[in-house]
Amino acid sequence: MGSEETEPTWLRTDEKVEALEALKEFKRHLEVIENEGDLNSWKWSLLSLHIALQGFMVWTIRRGHDRDVISNKVYREDRVEGITAEILLWIDQKWRKFLDRRLNRKKYSQVYQEWIKGEREWENVPNDLLCSYDELYGKIKNKIIMEDTWASGRRFQPQGTQGRSIKDLKYWRNKFIHFFPWGVSVDVALFPPILDDCIQTIEFLAFESGHIYFDSDEEERDVRSLIQEIKERLQELQTA
Repeated sequence: MGSEETEPTWLRTDEKVEALEALKEFKRHLEVIENEGDLNSWKWSLLSLHIALQGFMVWTIRRGHDRDVISNKVYREDRVEGITAEILLWIDQKWRKFLDRRLNRKKYSQVYQEWIKGEREWENVPNDLLCSYDELYGKIKNKIIMEDTWASGRRFQPQGTQGRSIKDLKYWRNKFIHFFPWGVSVDVALFPPILDDCIQTIEFLAFESGHIYFDSDEEERDVRSLIQEIKERLQELQTA
């Protein structure tokens, strides 16, 4: 008897799915903390929010292509934070010379130069290294990427403790992901203000940056509702 072939079950994801699913997971862990008092869920809430924030930063910057989310480290000699070849092509020669002086840009690698000149297809340019969390954060604050090349765009300008909180989120994520075999004790009262600042950053990227578009009005309402519920839970946790 021949065995019947079964259809594969595919797990499909992209930057949008990653961002939204991680945000839902973050909300779930807040609910566990609030309803069950499970302090270990603070760890998972930090990890899931880190994924969500990184996902929203990628979603904000990508705009339908991969070039702006590829790490500058791919191009060895190209060390201009937040500047990609595509953007440079949109800027006239005078502006490029100004950038050369201001950013101290080094000579591009041979591969990168060939692409700029149209001698090499983008598909043949190494592009398998995603920007780091810090690179992405730098790019959402970058005026050229967020505003000068996007008519309706607004760059993120951290207010109050937001910048510190975004760095703290990464710090605690790394503490728990790259856990060294010794004990860690931390006052969980530190976490709600950090998480609240990061949620406000996500809210800005989603609804004020002008770079994110939803598939429908219903999807946008759902995301607004999700973020509002998270903010309310964080407020309750801060006052508990």
